[in-house]
Amino acid sequence: MSAAIREGIPLFRAATTVTPTLYTSLVVRRLNKVASAFCLLSGPWEHPAAEGLKERTLLTGGVKNETAVWLIDHSQAYNLWSRMRCLTRYREISSMPCVHVDPARSDDALRKLLYSGDVIIKTNLPSVGKFVEFTRHELAVAFAPHDPQHVHEVLGPAEIASILAVWKPQFIHNETSKALTRAIIIEAGFDPERTHFDVPKPRTAYPVGHLTTGIAYAFPWHRDTWYGASQSQINWWFPIWEPKPDNAMAFDLPSFDRAVPNDSHTLNYYQANKDRLNAAQYVKSDLRARPGALNWHPAFEFIPILSPGAIVLFSGSQLHKTIPNTSGLSRYSVDFRTIDRLDVEAGVGAPAHDVNCTGTALRDFVGVASGERIDENLARQVEGAPPPDDAILVFDSEIAKQASGIAKSST
Repeated sequence: MSAAIREGIPLFRAATTVTPTLYTSLVVRRLNKVASAFCLLSGPWEHPAAEGLKERTLLTGGVKNETAVWLIDHSQAYNLWSRMRCLTRYREISSMPCVHVDPARSDDALRKLLYSGDVIIKTNLPSVGKFVEFTRHELAVAFAPHDPQHVHEVLGPAEIASILAVWKPQFIHNETSKALTRAIIIEAGFDPERTHFDVPKPRTAYPVGHLTTGIAYAFPWHRDTWYGASQSQINWWFPIWEPKPDNAMAFDLPSFDRAVPNDSHTLNYYQANKDRLNAAQYVKSDLRARPGALNWHPAFEFIPILSPGAIVLFSGSQLHKTIPNTSGLSRYSVDFRTIDRLDVEAGVGAPAHDVNCTGTALRDFVGVASGERIDENLARQVEGAPPPDDAILVFDSEIAKQASGIAKSST
């Protein structure tokens, strides 16, 4: 697989750290509404294939740790990719996941791409734009009279946490939120009879030094499979306002199918559901089990910068993180997850080399068409054992109301 975006025109960015002998650049952006491409490029700046690429922006200085972005069009990207080899640090990567933009493929083909580590960006789903506008309105109401992107400048971490503790559950279980989620899945071409989804979750990333724990937790490098996700899970993520390279989400694509040191053994999914009841109370520190990669510093990070209205799909096995927010703006996004029931039944999905958590999130999912939860027998089959009698199997709307009540009583 080549690291190339072959179809479509969204705006996005990638970044990497290079050694003195390996100069790496990444394609970034839509140029004059012409299809653009993303490539990892390596070689000295004076490489013959780079002639004519005069528009170059260095994001950070220095010789040994240099991040570079070249703005090039589709044909130049392919020419460069064909003449340069993809290198990261001192290790040659012979195979890298692809990033596909608006691919015209069946849902079966899309799932296979995602299970293999590829990433898909969709820019042509009308309901994503509708969801963005709905979320902007809901945020404006929640934080009125303050601008949601600047609310951290006027409200303290505890004040924002108390607002989110009430607003997030209302948003998550709002019928409009769920209807728009179903519409996005259908518009993307996924079969509503066999696709199940969980409720859409709003994510908030406040600047470093503000609220970054509890209900606005900034996730370190992790896989969703370390949090009880199925190997068949597909994640869908979209921004509410255009993110920045220093407040977005990053991927470690080369580590998709490699075991990574982690502490996922600390998480039991049902205990995690219990811990969510008190999430708003964790303002300065977070005592809950939050699995992450241990001492992990990837040589390469892929950072998609999507315009509002675009959405990125990736496997729950992808290694990704919340970038510490140094942009000066509060970042908001929404994500949800899907599974294909037949894939779960057949054991089809992404690799899971390093998953040691217990419990399963399968019961969170309901049918797009039927609205019915995943079959309990299937959940137990995947888990391998029945859950404890006192387990909170699903953090549903009733549990969410209970959590809101706890948050209100603590303020």
